[in-house]
Amino acid sequence: MRSLFISRSIPEPLNTGTNQRVFHLLKALSKVSEVTFVSATTDGMQNGAPSACHSLCQEVLFFPLKHFGWQSDAELPLPIRKWKSMRRRFRKDPVLFQWYTSAAEASFVEDLCMRGFDLIWMERLFFLSLLPASLKTRVVIDLDDLEHRRLRRELTLAKLRGTWLLDFLEFMKLRRLECSLGRRSSELIVCSETDRRILGGGSRVWVVPNGVEVPERFEEHEVEATNPIFLFVGYMAYQANIDAVRWFARQILPLIRREEPGARFFIVGRDPSRAVWELHDNNAIVVTGTISEVEPFMRQATVVVTPLRVGAGTRIKVLEAMANRRPVVSTSIGAEGLEVESGSHLLIANSASDFADACIQLLRDRSLRQQLVTRAFDLVCAKYDWSKIDLKVAQIALQDTVGGVTQHEENLCQQR
Repeated sequence: MRSLFISRSIPEPLNTGTNQRVFHLLKALSKVSEVTFVSATTDGMQNGAPSACHSLCQEVLFFPLKHFGWQSDAELPLPIRKWKSMRRRFRKDPVLFQWYTSAAEASFVEDLCMRGFDLIWMERLFFLSLLPASLKTRVVIDLDDLEHRRLRRELTLAKLRGTWLLDFLEFMKLRRLECSLGRRSSELIVCSETDRRILGGGSRVWVVPNGVEVPERFEEHEVEATNPIFLFVGYMAYQANIDAVRWFARQILPLIRREEPGARFFIVGRDPSRAVWELHDNNAIVVTGTISEVEPFMRQATVVVTPLRVGAGTRIKVLEAMANRRPVVSTSIGAEGLEVESGSHLLIANSASDFADACIQLLRDRSLRQQLVTRAFDLVCAKYDWSKIDLKVAQIALQDTVGGVTQHEENLCQQR
């Protein structure tokens, strides 16, 4: 079997949820198929490509970013960029889709498709415009997030900002496009049953959850609740994460410190924005910036927090905390799409006061902390270990949209 895997970028290093998901899906697909991997790059050259991609794939190819709308626009004078941006707002297709439309890259992908692949796997919806209209090959599109749901929540949070009406128009276009995908010939991958229902279900919509690598060895120990550390892990240039840490730092942490004056908040993740750096005081709030390993911070954390108020998809950061046996407090949005129950696997709270109360409850109730981490760890091992998700990817790759993998196919997956 031969597959073409089209990705927005090289899925390394594995320090973001997107990179982890793409890497593990690629790894799983390579177990049952010879894979040609295609990714965007700034110069269109494959020099210096990560060795992991070469070890997984038969061939690694690149196309240049400069031909895409969002990249070419960046080189224009500001007034022209604003004018082109406004024009895109009033076209039929969503702006996100227009950004990734390129005649040069469409020609490149069309030439690749002539090789006769059995399967084309696409990381994101917006690459759909690169495929030739006459294509007969099976196409699988991984919708890690449903963009219209993310934008809807941002609009709710932002209320009447200056571009609200134009953003609402973009939301309507994205919703129409994504909700119509279930009626097209492509097969769709989503992270949760919630997203599957929104797309109408059916045999062409598969659920492949986000996963986590469960540590083979982890020194299980109870972190003392004196001078507690609350930990947030994420890509800190992402707007949803920026909003989450600012909300926790400004509205939740002060409530916690009234009861626990020694409580500290660690914000761990690469590329912090200016708004995130401004939170850093090296005392109550610590912003680490880009780091090589998250594990040392995870080991010293008393509670992992996921105070997300916007976004879509499912949170690998929650699964990582559970895999590392750390109690979690999350909003409903932060835990969305995961098969978790508040009070059984984690605590869920949606207002600042309730979130602070949940954090304080965990600090003071050792028995509850132990119960949560034990049940959460068992859940991760049963349903969210990447090694178990591999078989689901094999099922999708090796056959049509109905039925299950054969025993021969399962053995092939395990052998590779």
